Amino acid sequence: MEPKPRILIVDDTPSARMMNGAILAEDAYVLEYACDATVCMQKLQEFKPDVIISDIVMPGMDGLEMCSAIKKDQRYRNTMVILLSALDKKEDLVRGLESGADEFLSKPVNPGELRARVRSMLRIKKQHDELQIALKLRDDIAHTIIHDMRTPLNVILGSTELLSLNTGGEGRHAKLLERIVKQASRLNSLINDMLMISKIEHGRMLLNRKSFSLDEILAQTLDNYAMMAGASSQKIILEASDEPIPNIYGDADLIVRVFDNLITNALKYSPTGSEIRVCAEYEREEDSVVIEIADQGTGIPLEQRDVIFEKYATLKNAPEGVHQFGLGLYFCKLAIEAHGGSINVEPNEPFGSVFRIVLPVMAALSVV
Repeated sequence: MEPKPRILIVDDTPSARMMNGAILAEDAYVLEYACDATVCMQKLQEFKPDVIISDIVMPGMDGLEMCSAIKKDQRYRNTMVILLSALDKKEDLVRGLESGADEFLSKPVNPGELRARVRSMLRIKKQHDELQIALKLRDDIAHTIIHDMRTPLNVILGSTELLSLNTGGEGRHAKLLERIVKQASRLNSLINDMLMISKIEHGRMLLNRKSFSLDEILAQTLDNYAMMAGASSQKIILEASDEPIPNIYGDADLIVRVFDNLITNALKYSPTGSEIRVCAEYEREEDSVVIEIADQGTGIPLEQRDVIFEKYATLKNAPEGVHQFGLGLYFCKLAIEAHGGSINVEPNEPFGSVFRIVLPVMAALSVV
């Protein structure tokens, strides 16, 4: 048997609370009451209402402020809120909807309308809850599949690398094996990104914080991509900083993966013979490091510079060769924000893009 829907009625007038309760008593609901917004907020966690029916005009925190606070709280944002008011101005209706209210009824309340709106809200709430369960199941299945793919993929990588050694690195077979290793490595990188994104999104990612040299990991990363750049007659230039950069306190492996994604994209979307410029500067006043990776590619349209950091971002009317960014930049955004930093993209004159990372030093080694 399904549990009865739970309705919380909020009003500073006792007679109004009782009247609304009497109207809804005809249906099989569990009813609870609050005399003001403060009491309502206190009862949320214990009572866990499916629907809140609240007056707007109340002493202290009014119904609009209360609704806004509820919707901003991750735990209760899916609770349906019906606001009641004797106010009939259009601007009042707009304020109610902007606060996050799901319904807005005028006072005096029509009993039949109130019952109908509550039933409607409960149907929407049920559909939303069922959708969330389905999405969680999908995510759990996808996470399991992705996790289980790592073992056979590592076998493929290890076996092809051994075969490459036995072929002596020459001939048609060696080139085919090199292609297999390259594509398997890309797939392995994608799997790692997806697993990390899942952990960060669900709050299961614990940063392995330690003190590390940003100069060293930047130099090592660029050295790793020097051969790839040379194959396309591209150059990666690391510009020296005017001021020594202090060690960063954070997860070095995550930051390296961010640089891997950005350098790979820069090489991928830049033409043959172009330059990739990388520089890092210490901002003493902000106690942070600014890292810029500039390419000479086709650039990102102004109106879509935020879109590219979304999951599975796809650009509309994109420049030739630039269509879908997948998970790479979304991962970069999550990883940098997990460190308290930020990432954005700006134009690189006369053409191309500059990806700009601001990363706090966070030098307090006692931080966990």
